[in-house]
Amino acid sequence: MKDPFKSKKGNVNSAMISWVDLTPTILDMAGVDARETKFHGRSFNSIIDEQNPKGWNEINASHTFHEITMYYPMRVVGRGDYKLI
Repeated sequence: MKDPFKSKKGNVNSAMISWVDLTPTILDMAGVDARETKFHGRSFNSIIDEQNPKGWNEINASHTFHEITMYYPMRVVGRGDYKLI
């Protein structure tokens, strides 16, 4: 388990993470073994100190409900420098 408070200060990480990655990361930081649990995301705890981690260059996202008068669902695919909304 990596302690995020002992990570290198000022490091800029190019990993593309999403909200779905937060729960697995927090559980990982707390020492909870949740590998068998079906999460949509994955823990980024092991790559916090890296600058260009491999395999973290793509995200998928969705936005369904914005406001009752402005309903416009969106789907997003992001890969490297490109995004499709």
